[in-house]
Amino acid sequence: MTHAETLKAFLLAVCISAPAVGQGVVTPEKAASAFRLPAGFQIRLVASEPALSNPMTMALDEEGRIFVSLAHSYRYGAEGSPVQPPSNPVVRLELGPGGKLLRHSVVASGFANPIMGIAVRGRKIWLTNLDRLLVADLDEGGRAGELRAVVRDAESPWNPFGMYRAAFGPDGLLYLSVGDHPTRLTGPTNTVAVRGNTGAVFRMEPDGSRIQILLQGMRAPFSFDFTPFGDLWVLSNGEGNPNRLIHAIP
Repeated sequence: MTHAETLKAFLLAVCISAPAVGQGVVTPEKAASAFRLPAGFQIRLVASEPALSNPMTMALDEEGRIFVSLAHSYRYGAEGSPVQPPSNPVVRLELGPGGKLLRHSVVASGFANPIMGIAVRGRKIWLTNLDRLLVADLDEGGRAGELRAVVRDAESPWNPFGMYRAAFGPDGLLYLSVGDHPTRLTGPTNTVAVRGNTGAVFRMEPDGSRIQILLQGMRAPFSFDFTPFGDLWVLSNGEGNPNRLIHAIP
């Protein structure tokens, strides 16, 4: 297992079992001590406020570097954001000895809506931003160059129901989940629409071409991942549409 795969497994294990820490403000150190982990797993604090403010999503590159989106305006709105002015940036975390945060740098910023999905491969980064899938080249310092929209949605939903996660599958294609609304995605080569008002999972070439619908009929498929065997699992939030953990079989 590579360093990146090990770190991903570690971080995913942490995300699976959230700590029950009760009410009130809890220090990061106390929160970390409250996690219940399976045998053989360990947890340690990597980064916390003020380096991270309302983190939304995370991705790793092939070298195990961590990219995180900070949702300054999510649930607060621009005027109520605890960070003024809100820029909803994406940052890259650099870890020092012992796996603690050494420094963080801004990759991209200035978004009116938070970045909900991040995918990194080679020297490129893909970001989902409400109704756009953006891509940019990364320089040596990890800073994104010009952001280009490779896929656009004809609809502009309320932020939590736009484009969610973006991630590469074992087939080398880019996978994208979108919350329930009348999604109509257009890329360089085709346009694809869902039936009615539904959440869906799509896949496409990295440049946004050849968009396909894989599954639909969910409310909010905000997360998905692949097993080592290439199976796709999708997690969808309910509220009127059942909470679901879906094993998507092509």
